Amino acid sequence: MNNSYIYKNKAVLILLLIFTVLHIPLLFLGPVNIEFAFADLLKYYKNGNEIFLEQFFFYQANTVGMSFLGWLVNIESLSIDEILLIRTLNLIGSVIFILSLISITNFFKIKNIFLITLFIIVSPLFWTYSSRATADLFPAALAILSYAVFIKNNDYLYKIILSAFIFGFSLILKPLILFMYIFFIGLYFIDEKKFTFIKLLTFCLISFLILSIFLSQIYLNYDYFITSNKFLSVLLKTSLDISVNNFILYAGYVTLALSPMIFMGGYLKSIYKYNFVSIICFSVIFVLGYLYINDTGEMNFSFLETIIPKSIFNGILMTGAIIFLSSSYFNSKYIISKFDNKKYKYFFISILVSLILLSFLRPSQRYILILLPFCLFLLPEVNFKNKKVLYTFAALLFFIDITISLNQYLKSAASKSMLEYIKNNKIVEATDPGAITGSYGNYFFLHREKEKKYVVVSYIDPDSIFSSSRNFLFIKHDYSLIEFKQ
Repeated sequence: MNNSYIYKNKAVLILLLIFTVLHIPLLFLGPVNIEFAFADLLKYYKNGNEIFLEQFFFYQANTVGMSFLGWLVNIESLSIDEILLIRTLNLIGSVIFILSLISITNFFKIKNIFLITLFIIVSPLFWTYSSRATADLFPAALAILSYAVFIKNNDYLYKIILSAFIFGFSLILKPLILFMYIFFIGLYFIDEKKFTFIKLLTFCLISFLILSIFLSQIYLNYDYFITSNKFLSVLLKTSLDISVNNFILYAGYVTLALSPMIFMGGYLKSIYKYNFVSIICFSVIFVLGYLYINDTGEMNFSFLETIIPKSIFNGILMTGAIIFLSSSYFNSKYIISKFDNKKYKYFFISILVSLILLSFLRPSQRYILILLPFCLFLLPEVNFKNKKVLYTFAALLFFIDITISLNQYLKSAASKSMLEYIKNNKIVEATDPGAITGSYGNYFFLHREKEKKYVVVSYIDPDSIFSSSRNFLFIKHDYSLIEFKQ
């Protein structure tokens, strides 16, 4: 980095530094969400214990790429915990993500880079997965880096090849990122002289060849393609009505990610202009979502669903989907200048097609992580003018982020207390981990076929053998060990 780069992007770099420092303690929180599957697979590459490989395929729909990468960068002499190592890779990925974003915004001459960066790093998705041992943030960061390298330096063949190798590697870690090809191909319609057919074809062939070689090796060594048949059937199980439902969920999540900027500027004024009609229309849309939209995958709101009913969130997402589509049309027609309209349509169409493609698979809010910056690029400059409102909302999101981290701490602490009791009383073999599987299911995996006498449930049972509980304000995690009832 030269001095001019640092001076120009000083505010963003300071923001990134603060974000990174705040995340270092989060790397040491207890495990959640089947993180142990990735960590234990890394152990498989260390010692060849087949049980870790079997466990990974039992719990995970991802490829082995992230754990293999962890093994490659692991330094044996340092004895770094496997979960900590993979979490560190994702935190490094968050830095790569933001630095690449700076390059992309400079290329497209997008303003408000500080606010865009701020709302990405306080996004609950970005905040959470920057310190989780999963295959989400780091692959997304590599894909964004590849895009940044390609758009800025594709006059040189070696830069195109470098970009293709980076993207190919991101596909190894997360094949679902395939939809990002849409963003590369769409560049042809932005500037066909700079992004020629030959350059795009070279990029696509090299990156896809890398993925193909990896998948062939996976098939030869593990006898499955992309993921195990169990998860592949779940991932691809869909129908037209389910896909429409999924698209609404995704578009609604995008609107939440763009809040409150999406409501500011001319679009909000147009709603005020027809306030009575708008209230009626959005009320009807909310009710339709409340009644008919379903979570068909991992489109949840974590612990917030213990406070607010899921059906209300479904109504909000349905309303959000309509707001996303209608505001995009409004901005394109009335706000975006002719100079920027081509760029705007490129981003919107790329995002729209990506969401449609994702809707044919089992949905998860994690998949829109990589789309966050492009969604923010859709917002007109006028939507960023009210700084007071934006900083207030960013503070609210930061509070939610802290709450999510606190929730992780309390959940893993309560789970660990239960695990320790089970281990100390030597009843691991006879216990179904139940509610603590996400944190410590690996301790029980080897004994999963044995007859169970006990099960862990996520509530306080007055007749329990043992109970563990951690709570703070409205966040509460209770576990009870009870006798297994057939």
